[in-house]
Amino acid sequence: MTGENARPYYEQASLWDHVDREDQERIEMMAQMVPGDVETVADLGCGSGLFVAEIGKTRRAVGLDWSLEALKRFTGAAVAGDIGETPFRDGTFDLVTCSEVLEHLPVDDFQNAIQEITRLTKRWLLITVPYEEVLEAGFSRCADCGCVYHAHRHVRSFSADTLASLFPGFQIVRWKPFGRVEWIGRLEAGIWHTIGGHWVATETGRCPQCGSQKKMTPDRGPRDLLGLALARAIRVFHAPEKPRWLLALLKREPSVS
Repeated sequence: MTGENARPYYEQASLWDHVDREDQERIEMMAQMVPGDVETVADLGCGSGLFVAEIGKTRRAVGLDWSLEALKRFTGAAVAGDIGETPFRDGTFDLVTCSEVLEHLPVDDFQNAIQEITRLTKRWLLITVPYEEVLEAGFSRCADCGCVYHAHRHVRSFSADTLASLFPGFQIVRWKPFGRVEWIGRLEAGIWHTIGGHWVATETGRCPQCGSQKKMTPDRGPRDLLGLALARAIRVFHAPEKPRWLLALLKREPSVS
């Protein structure tokens, strides 16, 4: 999916052991949006299988994921595989879902994934991605080699329009921003990084260049305080929070003969 050099990140047990309340709400909201005529479902990039477990109560569902660590937690029908090259035949499923995956994929993997998602479905797609994410707000910096990277390995941002443009031949029939997340703009993020020396530091963050999990931390001195003060001053010009995710249901348009 993302190259073997990315595997150490996705095979971290701590990525899959914790599910927060909003994640569970996302799963429940996805299940509620599944059309009534759907009988078969494939969840591509299924992770530990939360959605398959939920939708599998009423439909036949299968999951596919690249992470062997994630699949250890999966209960139900699952396949270890690459989202860009799945083992299923064309039009196998009434619905194909892909949740919190597309934002992680490098260019070649991304294009292959889009093709597979559309190839496998008879009629419906259900997609979730971070909503209008400011990628710079999630940047971390390696303390060993200085590489700047997104702490959660996100490489692209989405709006409803950009998501719709990825799937020609499909129409968005319903979409919904939901969840809440702190809103940090590009200017604020730039001030945090360059003046305040602030970078995102997460337990699972791992440098894609050297593999280190050591992150830069602020010095808590005058420079740090100035950066925080400037960033907070800018924040008064926009809302403190924004929707966290975008959920979209797409329907294949009838072919014109």
